[in-house]
Amino acid sequence: MEFCLDANREGDVQLTPKERNILIRYCLSVATRAKCSTRELLRPFKQKYLKAAYDELRKENIERIRQYERAMQEYDPETTELPQWMLGYFEGVPTKEMYSDYCRRVIKQEKDVLRDRKRNYTIRVNYSFIGRKLLAFHNSLCPRVTFGYSGRLHEECDFAFDEEKREAFLNSSLAELPQYQDDWIHDWGNVHSAACTSSMRI
Repeated sequence: MEFCLDANREGDVQLTPKERNILIRYCLSVATRAKCSTRELLRPFKQKYLKAAYDELRKENIERIRQYERAMQEYDPETTELPQWMLGYFEGVPTKEMYSDYCRRVIKQEKDVLRDRKRNYTIRVNYSFIGRKLLAFHNSLCPRVTFGYSGRLHEECDFAFDEEKREAFLNSSLAELPQYQDDWIHDWGNVHSAACTSSMRI
């Protein structure tokens, strides 16, 4: 579904909001699993959520740093095969020095991201209208508090569909067709519904 709806890929047909909505509803009607994310925390905030999200980010950053450190040490212009985008970036096969300089810059960026995220993030909590029953439904979607690729703490869900979940999503704002070209509320997989725990994106 992500491939079908990605309007930025070259060669993809530009779908109208109405067509995207119909395609999303079809995918929901036949899907066995789904992933979605909230725009905020839909439950009471706990300090452990922030710590877990930051630990996850730190672990991912450290792993990327190690990959670039290994790549820098193992690079040999004669034998290392680089992806086409990288050959385009360097305008050919880079020297060991050029490649090492590139890796050091990426490593510095990764360290900067980690430092900046600890100093600059947003926490928005919104469970004013989420009662016990709705919170139980939300928890059934296996939410995980994370930064993802943003500076905003939110929840990402990854769950198997059953009829209750399928009906909840199909009877959300996705049941309404977009009213105009830039109607983002009813477009691009945005879900607004009391049954779907307020605001989510598939």
